[in-house]
Amino acid sequence: MDKKCVSDKKPYIYKCPFGLTEIITPITVNKKVIGVILVGQIRSSDKDKFVLPKDVNISSDKFFKLKDLYNKVPIVDEKKF
Repeated sequence: MDKKCVSDKKPYIYKCPFGLTEIITPITVNKKVIGVILVGQIRSSDKDKFVLPKDVNISSDKFFKLKDLYNKVPIVDEKKF
């Protein structure tokens, strides 16, 4: 994603495999991209649900712990992006 951000010189907002929102934006000086900033991971809505990728196999105890941690991730309104 960062290569596309650099070549297009515009920010991208996308969901990571676990359902959290990530934002990547270029740092531009004199029309040249000198780096990128990655913001995340945040929840963009209280409707966002914890999603475990299909290839991840964990015990139910770890699943519920991760789900609890996920629910503690701050929610940021998409309008603020």
